[in-house]
Amino acid sequence: MKAIQEAFALIRNNRKVFNWINIGYFATILIGMLVIRSSPELQKALVNMIGEAFSTGPMQYVSGAYSNGEAVAAIGLTFIINLLVGCFITITIPSLIIPFSGFLMGGIRAFLWGIIFSPNLGDLSFSMIILGIGIGLLLVFEGEAYVLALFAAFLHGRAWLQPASIGGVTHTQGYLAGVHMSLRLYLLMIGMLLIAAVYEVVLAIWLIPALT
Repeated sequence: MKAIQEAFALIRNNRKVFNWINIGYFATILIGMLVIRSSPELQKALVNMIGEAFSTGPMQYVSGAYSNGEAVAAIGLTFIINLLVGCFITITIPSLIIPFSGFLMGGIRAFLWGIIFSPNLGDLSFSMIILGIGIGLLLVFEGEAYVLALFAAFLHGRAWLQPASIGGVTHTQGYLAGVHMSLRLYLLMIGMLLIAAVYEVVLAIWLIPALT
């Protein structure tokens, strides 16, 4: 509990930064949605590429869990992939090597999300509106976990480059303090990704088939 309280304290004490990262992340998604309006064929190409990626290699197990209705396996696999790949490998590790570099991959992911999940405004039926709301909520749940990863990357980079900001003297002290803060925030990321994984499985296995 103390570690979680410390994580929330980091957000409270750096609320302006946290808010700006939120705004930037979700604004990038919206930009992707707007850009794709003039090139709908790009959306189709990306969706096909993702479908092919999930049909071969390790990712086919994820696809199989969803298509077979194996909810528990789908939740577990979705959570692990989003945590390891979405947060740790693409955002945290690069930022541990080069300060703030995880923002590049985080921004690219957000932009691609906008392209992939841009709604079809030509179909405004009741079922499509409900489906759009459902997917929008998924982007919020999962996206907030990536915002937390970016926030952790920012705090780590700032502490590393400006150790005085955390009461340190050396860059090594700042680096280690940044790692400590990141670990605290990872507790919140794990919680958000679990919520997102459960929601995504419910959406994909039950809601989407019922609406389409």
